[in-house]
Amino acid sequence: MTRDLPLVSIVTPTFNQGATIRETIDSVASQTYPAVEHIVIDGGSTDETVEILRSAPRVRWISEKDRGQTHAINKGLRMARGEIVAYLNSDDLYLPHAVAAAVDALRSHPEVELVYGDGLVIDGDGATLWEWLSRPEDWRLLTGYFFLWNDFTNYIMQQATFWRRRLHDRVGWFDEDFHLTMDIEFWLRVGASGAGMLHLPVQLAKFRMAPGTKSLSSPTVFWEDQLELFRRYARPRLGRFVEQYLFEEMNRNGASLDEARARYRAIARRRWAALPDFTALEALDESAALGALVRFADHAWNTGDAARARALWGEALRRSRAALVHRRAPALLAKLSSGPLAPHLRRAWLKGIERYRDWRYQYRYREKRPAAH
Repeated sequence: MTRDLPLVSIVTPTFNQGATIRETIDSVASQTYPAVEHIVIDGGSTDETVEILRSAPRVRWISEKDRGQTHAINKGLRMARGEIVAYLNSDDLYLPHAVAAAVDALRSHPEVELVYGDGLVIDGDGATLWEWLSRPEDWRLLTGYFFLWNDFTNYIMQQATFWRRRLHDRVGWFDEDFHLTMDIEFWLRVGASGAGMLHLPVQLAKFRMAPGTKSLSSPTVFWEDQLELFRRYARPRLGRFVEQYLFEEMNRNGASLDEARARYRAIARRRWAALPDFTALEALDESAALGALVRFADHAWNTGDAARARALWGEALRRSRAALVHRRAPALLAKLSSGPLAPHLRRAWLKGIERYRDWRYQYRYREKRPAAH
């Protein structure tokens, strides 16, 4: 009977997402699991969102100005009556069996506090782009950066994640200082608390990646939040992450090194000005700048622009001879001195990188695989 089943509360934060929220609501309403409450926290939308909410009798909702997505999620979680909770953004979707699978896993494993599954990445029209296979490994990988692996190892698919509400009594709510990686920060706190986390190798949800979403608003949109994550959870390696940030600003956003450093310092002032070690944090760009140039030179050679690679390497040497002992320097010098062998070396290098990534990371993303029903 339904009354014997644990209630599951789904929170949906939204603001002016009238084009997609009805589909999100329908995906919750169509769950095969019967004991579900759906709470929508709208930030005062001016599009058709409120009209859609009024026409959804099974949805509890409020529409009022809030402090952003993370605040809205917390507001909904505080309203939740279920012993199992989750949040689903207003452009994402559940597959019909998602809640049932999560509840079954949590009831079968009383020692587990949080479960997460796999899913699909879809475009604005709902077509499958690729499959997301979550990684059932150590939660501490979320604080890692690996050149040969991927930019960040966010192996937990947020849309396919469910947890016991009591977990908030132990680790707190989502941190409202984060606007884009509040989920990763929460997973890290959960993992650090010693709570059991379980991966379900089942497709549970769909993550919509379309123009206009926060995920695609800028090539480096996540970096400010990521730097704060690294400061909190991987402080000894923060300098390497700052180096990567400077490189990303130059490579993806076309910034000069000085512009990239200025952007980093602006982030430091916004996030860390009140911290006792602010001066040291702000100055990390000084040591990271050299490595960013070496990194950029290596990238230029890998993409076939040997002339630019030499120019960037020369700039790095003019700044400091310490460039010669950078961890990338031996491979870069071998590449720059390869002469006529450069095209062959480049092909072999890139092929090796591709195979390594397929082995360690890309196997999680399979293009256009049909959804499970």
